[in-house]
Amino acid sequence: GVYVSRFEAALRGWVTASDVGVIAFGDHPVASQAHSVMNELGVAARVCVIRMNFSDTPYHRCLHPAYVRSIGQMRREIRRRKLNFIGTTRKRIIKANTLRHMEFEHAEYNEVTNLKWTFLAAAMRANPYRSVKAGYVDGGFHHFDFSTVMAHAKLDFRNCGGRLCVGLMNFPHWLGMQSAYRSDPFRIGLDGNADISGNVLCGDLNAITKASAALEASVFRLLRNNFSNDDQTIVSDAMLAEPAAFEAVDCGHAIETWADCAQALLFPALKEHIAWSDGKYSTSEQHTAVVIAQGAHESQAQRCKQELPMMSGDIRRTTTSSTVHIATFITGSGSMFTFLNSGMMRHLSTRVRNFLSTTDVWGLGGTVHVLGNTSKKASKGWESLCHAYAEYTASLPPKHLVLTVDSGDGLMQASAIEVAAAFEHVAGGRPLAFSLETGCPKGFCIPIKSVVGNNANHTPSGISGLQNVNGGFVMGQAWAVHKLWHAVATNTDNIACCHKGKLHPQLGIGRFALQYPELVSFDAKQHLAATIGTKAANEWLEHYEICEHASPKISTSVVLRHRVRNRHTGVSPVYLHIPGLYVPQKHKSMRIYEEIVNAIVPKPADN
Repeated sequence: GVYVSRFEAALRGWVTASDVGVIAFGDHPVASQAHSVMNELGVAARVCVIRMNFSDTPYHRCLHPAYVRSIGQMRREIRRRKLNFIGTTRKRIIKANTLRHMEFEHAEYNEVTNLKWTFLAAAMRANPYRSVKAGYVDGGFHHFDFSTVMAHAKLDFRNCGGRLCVGLMNFPHWLGMQSAYRSDPFRIGLDGNADISGNVLCGDLNAITKASAALEASVFRLLRNNFSNDDQTIVSDAMLAEPAAFEAVDCGHAIETWADCAQALLFPALKEHIAWSDGKYSTSEQHTAVVIAQGAHESQAQRCKQELPMMSGDIRRTTTSSTVHIATFITGSGSMFTFLNSGMMRHLSTRVRNFLSTTDVWGLGGTVHVLGNTSKKASKGWESLCHAYAEYTASLPPKHLVLTVDSGDGLMQASAIEVAAAFEHVAGGRPLAFSLETGCPKGFCIPIKSVVGNNANHTPSGISGLQNVNGGFVMGQAWAVHKLWHAVATNTDNIACCHKGKLHPQLGIGRFALQYPELVSFDAKQHLAATIGTKAANEWLEHYEICEHASPKISTSVVLRHRVRNRHTGVSPVYLHIPGLYVPQKHKSMRIYEEIVNAIVPKPADN
């Protein structure tokens, strides 16, 4: 229909530029039209078409029930609070019936608009044209004719210095509403829907990687609270949550001029905006999404055809638990340690059950792999742990994500989707992410100065001295996690020597990070893991808090109402590590642990 015709017109304009490569995701009508244009104009080397039915797109295929649930919950909330959609311009306020707006009525609309950054990031991970910058453009774009504009100006994506460029149609209104937007996502979807133009997003490759992770994290966080929306709302939410990943470009016009924002990002050198519209409007399903890669090389066209169809499957798999594996080492009825007395062993078994119950409620139960033995036989301690992790990760597909975590003093508080999204955000393209702690026993602390700069008191997390590598949580692609644990297990280059005359894995992990900086990122803001020191109660009290879910998470017969988050950043880590628990039950460390357990370990649903 009308969207396919618009896509054809836009494609004919894009391919007039010799340094532009196009990656189009679309269903059968779009794919057929694209191939027709490619053959007619002889530009097959610079156009890659990924045929994908809407039913196979990742959000619809994997999260459709969550989106449907969010629509029902939002509509109930809108009625209860008597909320109205308000579209603001610099000239007037437009009120409308909220329940008739697509984003509050149709789950599929939110699913397809949320694909924009997912497709952009996936295309750039493959990067078939070896591009230095790229952008997303709506496949049904109709606000001006690209052939007309490109006759006057060169398509040249705006570069925002390592940040994703976002066009704001009503910048003053967005600035003034930030406090309200942070406190209530309905305010973004209702008052702020017209603030941001989502038809174009662009930047360099690093910017795309960082921002897409932040955008997907916003999608998952809002869905967890039974809220979904279109791309403008998600972009606004992510910009407030991760401002360092985005650059707001003030288009300087009111809501009607979507064309101006698009031209400001696609043709930044253009002095006067060239307005054009076909005068048509349709609410029919959008058939296509387009990524335009600048600096395209025709020699890479075949690579595009080979890798991107595979990549489209990878997109779907990253939203399921099948590629996330959690490995934990348990021996001697629950620990890799052998010096525990029988009373402590009973407490440890309870803590392991607490850990497993948190993996179950978040849908991670099938991903947990218990290594070692579960008998009363003595463990060989750290040596067994390192070798078990090395052997297990060697058995996994190289690109699968794996976590090696402590279970006797750890708890999960996120789903597989959130775990994968947090890793993408922290890793920034590297295959490993390590967690940090404020202090550790003398002799095996490995501080990472780069995460704090010149002052260890000023950290991204807001927690003074959070700079030492912790061994209780390691996450990454299986091949890289194997490389780490194999090096530590075999003491390659004396990497794990020595603490009190013995090898120690935490020394090895820290030294591995220093030896291979190109492989390792550090979770400086605690998106992945928070290691909560218990030697002094004030670390827990000063830096963390228990927050309530906007709506409870229910899994079969249990309910989860709370989460732990960093007081300074508002980040809720996916994993909590509370070391120092190999002490009597009445010790203050245990009191901190029990407070956390009472908050986040699932309770019977009738509580």
